[in-house]
Amino acid sequence: MTLFEFVSVMFSIILGLSLSHTLSGLASLVRTRNVVTTFGPHGIWTTTLVLMHFLLWWSIWDFRAVSWNFPRFVVASAEPLILFFMTALLLPSVSGGDDVDLESHFFRIRRLLMGLFAVLMIIFLVDGPWVFQTEAAWSWYRLPQVIGLLAVLYGLRADGRRSQWAVATIVLAVIVSGTGFRFLPAAFTSTG
Repeated sequence: MTLFEFVSVMFSIILGLSLSHTLSGLASLVRTRNVVTTFGPHGIWTTTLVLMHFLLWWSIWDFRAVSWNFPRFVVASAEPLILFFMTALLLPSVSGGDDVDLESHFFRIRRLLMGLFAVLMIIFLVDGPWVFQTEAAWSWYRLPQVIGLLAVLYGLRADGRRSQWAVATIVLAVIVSGTGFRFLPAAFTSTG
């Protein structure tokens, strides 16, 4: 077993638990949909976080040739851990016949959710070039990351519903466009 295989087991466990929690939370909301008041930005953020699980899993392959040490392991582990915490925050616990208002829930956790997303974007910006030294400090696929970071920093301060619709939509668009920039051209090629 290589060191990369050893380290990637931890990422797999965290991402698997996080995705499992996300899907369980969504199933719970669907089961109790008669007492759930939906909110568009909450749904967009949920979609974004589900997509990010798959993107993070796929991007871990970029670090297969890294000379691993404990500090690098901690930085790399922070990404799935933050994603897990974000999904745990976003999807509320549904108990009994209690009404669930996803809009009020979203606004209760919004600042922490977006603060964590900002931290995650900063880690994404620095992990390849500075922590793992696997890529250049700047390339065009970093632009969506910067736009996403700026959007959530705005979302931290903006209290309005329309602002949150805009931020959620921009972040989802950034994640989708970042996927196109980064992964689609090489998605069907085989590498080492």
